[in-house]
Amino acid sequence: MRSFARGLSVGLIVLMAGSAGAPAALAAETATSEGTSIAKAVVIKAPNELAGMDAERAWIKQHLPGYGLGEQRLVSDHDHMYDVFKVHTAAGETRDVYFDITDYFGKM
Repeated sequence: MRSFARGLSVGLIVLMAGSAGAPAALAAETATSEGTSIAKAVVIKAPNELAGMDAERAWIKQHLPGYGLGEQRLVSDHDHMYDVFKVHTAAGETRDVYFDITDYFGKM
């Protein structure tokens, strides 16, 4: 029983460390991007669309606390694909947030 509990504890620590590392990596990768336009889009690198969508929402949560998501649209510009979210901030403002999703667009 003791070794099972120790194994469970180690497993939980590894799981928590893995999930805690994801937002830090995302923040480092997108630190210079504001997401306010296509030219300043937050570039998301992800292995597939599900992970990419999670990263988009994590970025919004980290950079726009108290947000509310509105509509989402897909925009194509030359050879890049973008997700654009209408976001309602806690201060009552509305703005669009642009994510460059070219890296994972269409990958399941």
